[in-house]
Amino acid sequence: MEKPGWVPIVISGVLPRGVPDLFAMVIVLAASLNASLGSTVLAGLGIGPALLVLSVMASCALAASSNSARRLREELALFAYGSSTRMVGLRGFLRGVACVFLALLFYIALEARTLGLFSGSMIIICLAIVVGGVSYALPILFRTRSLDFVENYKG
Repeated sequence: MEKPGWVPIVISGVLPRGVPDLFAMVIVLAASLNASLGSTVLAGLGIGPALLVLSVMASCALAASSNSARRLREELALFAYGSSTRMVGLRGFLRGVACVFLALLFYIALEARTLGLFSGSMIIICLAIVVGGVSYALPILFRTRSLDFVENYKG
C-alpha cells in the first residue's frame, strides 16, 4: 500500500471542530473585544494586547489538551496510515492558527479599518496568531512523544 502524501493528512485537520475549539475561539474573541474596546490599564500601561496574547496561549493549549482520548485515537490512526510526528504537529499548528484567525477576524477588520494594515496592532495580531498555532501544537507534540502514546501505538 502506498503512503499517502502529507498534504491530505495535514489539510484534513486544519478546520476547528468540537466544543473545545469553539470555547477557545469564544475566549479569544472576548479578549480581542477587550483589547480593542476596553481600556485595561495597569501601572499606567495599556495591557489589552498582552492579555490578548496570554489568553490566546492559554485557551489554545487547553483546547488542544482536552478530549485527549478521542484525539489519541485520531493521532494513532494518522501514524498507522504513515504519518509522521512533524505532520501531526503541523496539523495542530494550522488548526491553532485557524482557531485564532477566525476568532480575531472582527478585531482584524476593525484595526485594519481604523489604523491600516501596517500598524502596531497588526503586529500584535500576527504574534497572537502564531502564538495560538504554537500553543495548540505543543500539547499534541508532547502527547505523541509520551510513553502512553508509544504503548498504545505498539499494542
